[in-house]
Amino acid sequence: MLNTEKAFSSANSYFQTFINILRFNKIDPRVVDRFQYGFINFRVDA
Repeated sequence: MLNTEKAFSSANSYFQTFINILRFNKIDPRVVDRFQYGFINFRVDA
């Protein structure tokens, strides 16, 4: 269980970095939000 938590937290930090890169590159915020929403749903489902 703990290893799963660690994996999720590291995946989440990588993902936040990815989101920040998208925002920095002036990607459409709706696209960024869709990525974030999909990732949150993935975390809930897993």
